[in-house]
Amino acid sequence: MVLSVLLFNKCSNTPVTENNVADIVNLEKEEPVKYIDKKGKPHIQKKVLMANIATIHAYYHAKIDSFTQALKIKDKQIAGFTEISYREEGTFYPKVTNVVDTVTNGKKKLFSWSDKYLKFEGELNEKDSAKVFYSAHNKVSFVFMNKPAGLLKLRKDVYVDAMSENPRMTFDNIRSVKVPDPKINRLGIGVFFGAGYDLTDVNLKRPRPVAGLGLSFRLN
Repeated sequence: MVLSVLLFNKCSNTPVTENNVADIVNLEKEEPVKYIDKKGKPHIQKKVLMANIATIHAYYHAKIDSFTQALKIKDKQIAGFTEISYREEGTFYPKVTNVVDTVTNGKKKLFSWSDKYLKFEGELNEKDSAKVFYSAHNKVSFVFMNKPAGLLKLRKDVYVDAMSENPRMTFDNIRSVKVPDPKINRLGIGVFFGAGYDLTDVNLKRPRPVAGLGLSFRLN
C-alpha cells in the first residue's frame, strides 16, 4: 500500500542546503532507517529532500502533474509531499463456528477474527472455498526534525520519521520532498528623492528638493 501526503504548509526558516537533481538520484538510492521503538511501534526514517519546485518537477514530473491535475492547483502552490509504502501482515487463527441457516435450514461454517487493528469474517461453502470480509485500521504519524550536518555541524538537514500505531505494519520505503521558504533579506538600504520644507526657514514659502540614503528593516 502507498500513502501520499501533499504539503501546503510553509517550511521552517532553519538554514538548510537546497538539493539538485543529482542529490535526488542519490537520495532515492539510499535505504531508509527502520526500527521498532520501546512500545513496539514500527518506524521508518529518511532525509528530506529540500529543493525548489522547478528541480522537484524535473525529477517527479509525473507525480507533481498528478497532484496539480487532481487538486486543480499550480506547481507553485505545492510546498512538498511525503509518501510511504507499507504492508500489514501477520498470522491469525480464526474461530470457526457451525451454524444452521434459518431460511434454508442448511448448515453453515463461519469463521472470524478481530482485534483493534484488524477484523475479518467469512463463510466456507460446501467446496471449502472461502468468502472473506476484512477491515483494517491504522494511524500513521509523521514527524519532521532537524539534525546537524556537515564537518563542523554548522548545517542542518531535515529528516522525516513515520510511526505506525499498528505493530503489524511493515514499512517498505519513504520519501519526503519539501520546498524551502525563500530567503528574506530583512535589512535593506536604498536611495530616496522627494521634497520637503526647511524648518530653519521661518517663512516656509515653498518646499525644497530632498535626496538621501535610507535604511530599512523588515519585521515579518
